Amino acid sequence: MAKGLDGRGEVIGIDRNPQLLESAREKTLEVKLDSIVTYRRGDACKLPLKSDLADRVVCQTLLWTLRDPKAAVREMVRVCRPGGIVGAVEGAFDHSINHFPQDSALKKLELKATSAEAKGFQKLYGLDRGLGYKLPALFRESGLERIRLDGYARVSLGRDDRVPLDHKVAMYRFELDKMRRNGGFSKEDRRTLRAGGMAEDEVRQLERLEMERARSLIRDPSLFKTDDSVSAAIRFIATGLKPN
Repeated sequence: MAKGLDGRGEVIGIDRNPQLLESAREKTLEVKLDSIVTYRRGDACKLPLKSDLADRVVCQTLLWTLRDPKAAVREMVRVCRPGGIVGAVEGAFDHSINHFPQDSALKKLELKATSAEAKGFQKLYGLDRGLGYKLPALFRESGLERIRLDGYARVSLGRDDRVPLDHKVAMYRFELDKMRRNGGFSKEDRRTLRAGGMAEDEVRQLERLEMERARSLIRDPSLFKTDDSVSAAIRFIATGLKPN
């Protein structure tokens, strides 16, 4: 966003986590944009900004983490000037694709886990993992007009030769090391899957199959050449105009 301004404006980044803010400041210094980008600590549902301030007010993968995403959208609308644009990027993780044609057992469990994770987040925390395609209704209820929704897919194919082999191996090694430290999935992940309807033996089988797959690919990276597995997730970009 800051690069797109060509030095003719100001960007304010807001987060409640001081560590993330510090990381953002460091990255901003690296790309020499600190003259037009500043950061403030604040809550998404009570932004530390005056009303009718900004030409654009946007967030990314934030709203699904809130029990009351509408409260945050109302704040975004308040801060946006009349005639300005409010935007949000959110996923549809309740419809993520994990396709393993060479392992039917893993494919079946991953399909069930996608649904269970979404249901578990809703049941335990009141969070909506499929908020992305519901943004237009949320924007309309918040008083925005000329609402638009665009979508794009993030797709990963196991055998895709555009991704360096060492990068693929490093990714699986990272995931395997994490699971080894936790003795499988984290306690929170296990709790969420069980709350969403997966039986304990299914969770354990999924852990075992994922770890076996990671070990196999790390041990013999040539297997990536015939790996037809696909993971894909849809992201939605919603925009709305604040009426004059």
